[in-house]
Amino acid sequence: MAGNKSFINPKGGNKVLISEYTLSSNVWTIVTPVNGVTGLDLGEINTSSFDSATTDSLLKNEALQTVYTQTETADVVEAVLMERSAALQEFLRYSVADKFYLLYYYQGIAGGKWQEELSIGQVVPQKNNSFPSGATSFKFKFNKLVQEIDLTISAANLTAIEVAYTATIKMAGPVTILANRFDKLTETTVV
Repeated sequence: MAGNKSFINPKGGNKVLISEYTLSSNVWTIVTPVNGVTGLDLGEINTSSFDSATTDSLLKNEALQTVYTQTETADVVEAVLMERSAALQEFLRYSVADKFYLLYYYQGIAGGKWQEELSIGQVVPQKNNSFPSGATSFKFKFNKLVQEIDLTISAANLTAIEVAYTATIKMAGPVTILANRFDKLTETTVV
């Protein structure tokens, strides 16, 4: 593959950032991106996992026959960050409770394409460090939310996020997370 690969960091894995959104009358609106106030570039990820867990509940009648199956799905992103600055720890512990965020998750290169994902959800406030472990010890957890209606993130909002958090986002806007989905995964050819 030819081209500028400066976006690839061999020291860690992927990259994650969060930017606050609000929900009013079933409409998501970006809160003006301000680094350290309404969102944060969480930096490089040492390790991460994505879990889409589905559980079934069988409802039975008096004769113990299954009459209905209820399925619930939960999508969770967990990561161990390579950063653990005081600002990051304070933000993830005290600033995220009861707020909604757009999660930008750079997943790396697959098949010659950058893979980037957007989702809306909530950050689990926590502080969980391990010592000694250098910079790879701060845990991050994000619970994705299913969208009831299509959510479109405009090109202008993606640019505002890039500027506020000094990030490089390869996907071109607008990007739409479809109704009844947790996220939108995009692929952009590496050039």
